[in-house]
Amino acid sequence: MLLLKHEVDIKLLNRDENQIVDFLFLQRINNPNTKNEYKNIIMDFSFFIGKEWSEVTLKDYQKYLDYLSRKYSYKGYSSSLFKKREKILTRYLTYLKEKKAICLDAGFEQYLRLLSTTSKSSKSDQRNHTHSSRKNTLPEIIIDFQSYLRNKKYSNSFKYRTKLMKFNQFLIQNGLSIDVFYEEKKEVLLFEQIGKYEKMLSSRVSLEEIHLETATIYLRTVQLFVKFLISRSLISKRYSIPLGLRGRSKRRNDYVPKERMIELINAIYESSPHVTRDLSVFLIILDTGCRPIEVSNLTINDVDMVERTLSLHCSKTERRKVKISHEVMEVIEDYLDIRNEYLPNTKHLFVGSRGGPLSPSGINIVFYNANKHAFGESLYPALAFRHTTITNAIEEHNFQRVSESIGHKEWRSTNYYVHRSKKRLLKNTIDKSPLMNMR
Repeated sequence: MLLLKHEVDIKLLNRDENQIVDFLFLQRINNPNTKNEYKNIIMDFSFFIGKEWSEVTLKDYQKYLDYLSRKYSYKGYSSSLFKKREKILTRYLTYLKEKKAICLDAGFEQYLRLLSTTSKSSKSDQRNHTHSSRKNTLPEIIIDFQSYLRNKKYSNSFKYRTKLMKFNQFLIQNGLSIDVFYEEKKEVLLFEQIGKYEKMLSSRVSLEEIHLETATIYLRTVQLFVKFLISRSLISKRYSIPLGLRGRSKRRNDYVPKERMIELINAIYESSPHVTRDLSVFLIILDTGCRPIEVSNLTINDVDMVERTLSLHCSKTERRKVKISHEVMEVIEDYLDIRNEYLPNTKHLFVGSRGGPLSPSGINIVFYNANKHAFGESLYPALAFRHTTITNAIEEHNFQRVSESIGHKEWRSTNYYVHRSKKRLLKNTIDKSPLMNMR
């Protein structure tokens, strides 16, 4: 029986591979690395659901996307990587539907169309920075909701628009469209659907499919949507998130052991196609605890080889100079010797393979690839090294000095790391309980 099952699995894998090859051909993807990336993404989804493609449901797909969202959030991956994977899977499922290799119900088809149009819309936003290209793809009410947030000076209106699309997808499953709330006298219907949405999110939190913090973010978006409708005089009732669904996001504070750091350095030597550049990036973050965006912002003029300093800056903090070790400066000098081989078209210190600035996402990928090679999964993102540096520094230096050198505008940001310092904990712990003397 085991042999028969193995033979069946091999046949399924071969069939999947043939479908993927055909899909890649239709997508006009010729680059071998891109082909492997697409194949790995599709096969990962296939192994996750553990079903025949013809049995895949909308719930399976949403469950996988939620799993990815939690994983990417925990590992500290860029949201653009998640969106890219989502887009590839959407294209592949649409391809299977056209080949009649998968049966989708009406709700699943509409869901895929929404994902597809959202992806096209975001590309148009980046090119034109206008609403015109989205008017034919997104519901009118969602476009107006995003404009409302922009007028209210919300910093990330796109994030809320994406979260509101989740609510719209829920409405679609219940036979509604979000545009219905542009009609008058729909307040009762709106709050009925919000109540159902709360129950669905509560159930998913109970089943540990999503975190409580995630449910809170979805409902906070609904709350903003209600405020938007009130501003249009379409409803009058306000919405408050139930106490049981209010969660606070948990800040990560990973600590990287020294032996793991060495393994990651070796992984860069063994696997990176840009060893000197990637090692420079890795060691700067390891040595200074700076943010990836600060490394991305570095220019050639920010490097002082005589004083062995880097001038770091980003929107979160003022420009500051940090001292780096002699060994790290030597690696940076080695990189500068070969920098022109990248044909740079920028003054940024670190450049990508096309000569442009190495983005924060590119820096995170350096850490991701090193982790994958060393451990088979991403255990320590770039942010973990910042946490490690701060935790170690607090053990050796005074609080104010650490706060200033690490680029924290407020001391409470640095104070978050104090509990991770074992030395400080022991130093401030008395040997015996005072109550012992009272016996």
